[in-house]
Amino acid sequence: MGLADVTILCCVLLAATELARRLYKRRRLGTIRGPFLASLSNFYRFFRVIRGDAHLRDIALHRKYGNVVRLGPNVVSIGSPLAIPQIYGITAKHQKSDFYPVNQTYSRGRLIPGLFSTTDDKLHRHMKRPIAGLYSMSNVIGYEPLIDKTTELFISQIEEKFARTGERCSLSDWLQFYAFDVMGDVTFSRRLGFLEQGIDVEGMMEKIWHRFKYFAAVGQLPWLDILWDKSPVWNALLPQKSSPIVAFSASHSIRRLNGDPPQVREKSAEGARDTSTQDFLSGFIATKQKDISVPDWYVTAWTTSNLLAGSDTTAIYLRAVFYYLLKNKDSLNRLVAEILDLDSQGRLSNIISWKESKEMPFLDACIKEAGRLHPPIGLPLERVIAHGGINIEGVHIPEGTVVGINAWVVQRDLNVFGQDADDWRPERWLCEEQKRKEMERAMFVFGAGHRSCLGKNIALTELYKLIPQILRRFKIELVKPNEEWIVENHWVAKQKAIDVYFRERHRV
Repeated sequence: MGLADVTILCCVLLAATELARRLYKRRRLGTIRGPFLASLSNFYRFFRVIRGDAHLRDIALHRKYGNVVRLGPNVVSIGSPLAIPQIYGITAKHQKSDFYPVNQTYSRGRLIPGLFSTTDDKLHRHMKRPIAGLYSMSNVIGYEPLIDKTTELFISQIEEKFARTGERCSLSDWLQFYAFDVMGDVTFSRRLGFLEQGIDVEGMMEKIWHRFKYFAAVGQLPWLDILWDKSPVWNALLPQKSSPIVAFSASHSIRRLNGDPPQVREKSAEGARDTSTQDFLSGFIATKQKDISVPDWYVTAWTTSNLLAGSDTTAIYLRAVFYYLLKNKDSLNRLVAEILDLDSQGRLSNIISWKESKEMPFLDACIKEAGRLHPPIGLPLERVIAHGGINIEGVHIPEGTVVGINAWVVQRDLNVFGQDADDWRPERWLCEEQKRKEMERAMFVFGAGHRSCLGKNIALTELYKLIPQILRRFKIELVKPNEEWIVENHWVAKQKAIDVYFRERHRV
């Protein structure tokens, strides 16, 4: 037998092995309904994601096939809110899938596992445990002075550039400028310059968006990542490569680790500012100094997670609240009345505090409803079923199967939220406690369990403080009230085309 014959035989054997593997997986989940093409190849998922509307497709699939839907040869989407604790609960043993490491970034040629991207639960616990307390609501409230400084600048810029001039404002962009600069302030005691300059500084927002596009698509076929971004050949050609956000985080982390205090850096960067409030980086470094087992790269990973996870998602949530309010004038007028009533009683500070915002029940209802209808994450949060498998909705899902819940699906569950689940109705949250708790259990905006969003309380603080602050100060109108926004879902369901006019509100 010649070399050519051996080569052909090997190719045939490999093809036969791959075919047998696919047939086995297809048969193993054969009782689970879904699109036929999904049972054959993960390329179905790849093309589903690159279209940018997977969140809408997932809703439609679940309403067609039920709460358990097949999305790939070994991938199942779950649409039941009751399955959230089963899959993501504190005691659940299901690990993250190979989807997540695609999001790992480089710092000087080294891959940096993050709290979000690592599939190693032991590493995750080691990275999270020493800093979890920094993200508690009681601790985040301590960062209010830093958030307030950025809020003051945001209000000042909106007034100067738009309210006084009558120019249209790209609210889509400016809310992200705000979210980015807040995270810079609470993490480094230094804004990143988005609000001061009114632009996407160094194209950072666009670079992160392209990174999300890569992650969302290639994550459906993780082996592609080995051929491209994580390719040994590619990395050999760029041995010191770093992503822009990681490079920024690393430079500030290293400077602080080397003894550059925030007070010195603040004077050189932006003039004298109140630095009495400790930032996250100070907390991270204090943690490292107390625990010698914490390597330097943890600090870079922690600060990078703050910037990456805390800017886009918070901006998306803020956009959703304002968009739905501006599209539903009755809700907007009711919320403004609630805010101005408290203001007229002298119960609101110059910069509204977290505590004061919690006295606004309709604000709370609007924020919950916006997060329900437009959660920032638009794809399922994947987990690999642990030994023994699980039963969901009477369907057995064997171990090794990748399952996931998409917040866009469970948060429009007709059984929980009613036949108007697709409609904006914040009043649904102003109900008896039992019903409200049932709806809250179905909310998946920030994930669930021990791998849920660590920065949830930072995002909530921004939301509950900024929204009433803007509405108290300005009247807002959509430039094109009869047109819809544009939503592209590439991991995050990012909105565009929210242009508004600002006018100053004359307070009594």
